Amino acid sequence: MSSRYNPYTPAGVTGWSFFESLDSNCYIKAISSDYDNGAQDRNWRVQAACITSTAGESYTSGSFVIPGVTGPTGFPNNGSWNSLNGDLNKYLSYGYMLDGLGSVFDATWKDRYYEGRGRATPAEFETGTCAWLPTANAALGPLGATCSGTFSYFAGVSSTYDNTNKDRIWKYYCCAMAPKACPAIPALTNGTWVCPYTTVGAVCNQTCSLGSRPSTSGATVTCQSNKSWTTSTATCNLGSCGSLPTVAHGSFSCSSGSLYGASCSLGCDDGYQPSAPTSISCGDTGTAFAWSTPSNGCGLVSAYCDAAFTIAPEHGSVDCGTSPQQLGTVCSYSCNAGYILATEGGTATTRTCATLNSAQGQWTGGSYPVCVLDPAYCSGVSAPTHGEVNCDNRALGGSCVYECTSGYQIRGQAAHTTFTTTCTVSDWSAAAPVCDPVECSTLSLLFGGVTCSAGMHYPSTCTAFCNEGFDLSGAVTAVTCNANAQWNATLSALCTVHYYTPPASNNARTIALTAGLAAGVVCLLLLALILIIYWDRRRRHKRRRQSVQKADSTLTRKQMVEMSPAQSPGKGPDQVESKSNTYAVAGQRKPVDGDLKQSAEHTYATSPERVYSSIVTETTSLRQGLVLGAKLGSGVSGVVFRGQLPSNLVPKDAKYLLTDERQPHLAVAVKTIPAGADPKSRREFIEEARMMARFDNPNVVRAICSLLEAEPLLCVLELMPFGDLRGVLQRSIKVQVSWTRAESAHALAQVARGLDYLEQIRFVHRDIAARNCLVGANLAVKISDFGLSRAIAEENDYYRMETKGRLPVKWMAPECLMYRKFTHQSDVWAFGVLAWEVYAYGASPYGNQKGPEILAQVEGGFRLPKPAGCDDVDFEQVFKCWNREPLSRPSFATLSAYFAQVALSAPVRDIGLLVSS
Repeated sequence: MSSRYNPYTPAGVTGWSFFESLDSNCYIKAISSDYDNGAQDRNWRVQAACITSTAGESYTSGSFVIPGVTGPTGFPNNGSWNSLNGDLNKYLSYGYMLDGLGSVFDATWKDRYYEGRGRATPAEFETGTCAWLPTANAALGPLGATCSGTFSYFAGVSSTYDNTNKDRIWKYYCCAMAPKACPAIPALTNGTWVCPYTTVGAVCNQTCSLGSRPSTSGATVTCQSNKSWTTSTATCNLGSCGSLPTVAHGSFSCSSGSLYGASCSLGCDDGYQPSAPTSISCGDTGTAFAWSTPSNGCGLVSAYCDAAFTIAPEHGSVDCGTSPQQLGTVCSYSCNAGYILATEGGTATTRTCATLNSAQGQWTGGSYPVCVLDPAYCSGVSAPTHGEVNCDNRALGGSCVYECTSGYQIRGQAAHTTFTTTCTVSDWSAAAPVCDPVECSTLSLLFGGVTCSAGMHYPSTCTAFCNEGFDLSGAVTAVTCNANAQWNATLSALCTVHYYTPPASNNARTIALTAGLAAGVVCLLLLALILIIYWDRRRRHKRRRQSVQKADSTLTRKQMVEMSPAQSPGKGPDQVESKSNTYAVAGQRKPVDGDLKQSAEHTYATSPERVYSSIVTETTSLRQGLVLGAKLGSGVSGVVFRGQLPSNLVPKDAKYLLTDERQPHLAVAVKTIPAGADPKSRREFIEEARMMARFDNPNVVRAICSLLEAEPLLCVLELMPFGDLRGVLQRSIKVQVSWTRAESAHALAQVARGLDYLEQIRFVHRDIAARNCLVGANLAVKISDFGLSRAIAEENDYYRMETKGRLPVKWMAPECLMYRKFTHQSDVWAFGVLAWEVYAYGASPYGNQKGPEILAQVEGGFRLPKPAGCDDVDFEQVFKCWNREPLSRPSFATLSAYFAQVALSAPVRDIGLLVSS
């Protein structure tokens, strides 16, 4: 903005001089002058102000008119404002401004004529207050007057003439104006009016806020001269984001619909919850409206339903999957065998986690399942013929006690005993027993016999009879077997030779004499035969007892084993060469001197040559370290002692028998023969020791080492603490321990596995029986070929044939009995008899029948009957072992697999420990 004064009229210049504002928006703002003493006149300067487009004010210079030239419009006016040397007092009407001045100098009077031009203020402005300024000058002094304040202008002047000094004293009249302003523009919803200023003429543009759009494009309002705004119907409308995003198992809830700025919170269905607090808002990208992306969704509540339902009920189980408490989870409950659901019956049910409210769910399907004993779990029972049964209940653990009526006894048990079965997970632990009539002692009558109504059993009546040619005599010739297994009287019948008395004549006497002599001879021959048989059996029995006693005296309890040079039995056909200072150790390998030899008494299936224990030296430490203890058993073939072998002397491959590395000794079984045994016995002992050293199978008794370099000959074996299988079975009866089906199958599976192993190495056992299987801890059963606990009475299991040796007739297949042909298939037959022994608790096969009777029955198709405690399906497997055709009998691999599978049906107890405690 300029602030420059320009000469208005020079001093002393005659003629009119003029000044006017440059345009209609300009007006006189300031006047200044100084006195020229020479001309005795003033030099005048003026300053103009102009209204800018921004309702501001700027200053500019005025314009000049050369004297004598016609001035601007309206000059000269219709008369001057003053007379020479007279007063001047002129101001314009209210609302007008001074925009031009004119004057002419009079040299005579040294004074000027003045006139001026006024103009109304701009329509956009309104006049405010006016006032006279203070005196602007002193005579002959400088002059300066300015209308201060924005938009102030000159509206009038006054002056008085000083005749003395020939100068005028000036005063000026100033008015103020102000631009007309419109009031505040009415508020624009969701937007604003953007104005450069708010005075008249101002144009304001519509601007919508973020999130809204104008209803009309380019809308404006203008401030009018009447200080009002032009009207406008334009609006700013909020944008909408439209439909809310979809969320699985939930929805959004909004406070203000879907318009811009709306905020929506995620709410989940019952049973679901957001993984974290989630909200969305409606936003404006500048070109479009859109919802913000949700940061989380609705997931299942991890603990929506009560955790108590995910716990297995007592006596049952539960399966709730991987997310046990979430909505929709189905928990499946099952009761253990022998239990049922208390409220629903049956053994299985389900519960489902369903909705209750947003905070928690509820299990549907019923209350928490409870498993209780099934009162009718085991099958119903009935009393056996000639017996009765009393059951406390048929629930798991319940028991039934069977008892036979007077005169009868439970099969396989002593008289007057009861039989108890227990309800187990696989039904009753044993089948209902059979009540057999009690048996009285066997009756016999020399040269005759007895005829019985029911054999030797209760309530049979037996009547004596004599063979042809003999007469019956005696006080008691008929007796009855009573309920106490006793004959009601002693049979005192006798059969005497019938003497025929012919008519009296010589011929008759000759005939009578001849008959008498014949009868006497017959009696003498029978008596001689009886005496021969008696003395022969007594001699043999004495010889066996002396042999056993000699073996017993050789090794006594807790003695160290002394070593003496091994005897050389010579080179005879029944002798075998012995190598001094050597012993066989199990697990070391050396080619076998020869295959299993076929003796004159037996025929074997051939077996290929295999490796077995090597012969090593330095046996002194082993023999000296071995300590013998109590005798475990004895027989004609040798004696077996309990022994201890220092742990450091146990061969490496037998170290696994040590249960603790720190134990000082290994308990063993030691077999020996008497020092004076005949060469054949020595040879068989050595062959047996070497043969056992070949075996390496968990179901065959382990030969730890054999000391064959010196007397006494020793074979150190794995100790099986509970003795032979038949003894364990018989003790089970005595202490009333019933075997479960799984336990019987467990024992048989091990025997079958051991025999399968022997078959693989082409070894035929030929003496498979319960007495030749030994029992260890946890019902471990292993095959032994030497009869570790064989008692003398067990020799009755063999049928002696005069030219063929002693044979286990009751266990032999028909081809063995007829042709002495022993094969793996004949071992299968013997396994079937062993299985019968297991199910019959060690009873003797075929009872008291002798070899010829058994041979005749087997040849006639008779087979052992099913024992009372044997399952029908299991006995079907056993019965297959007795097929007449050897190749039609099952293999040991098949038998092993079958019984192993049955053994898995229930837990197996340590039977040996139970019956030995």
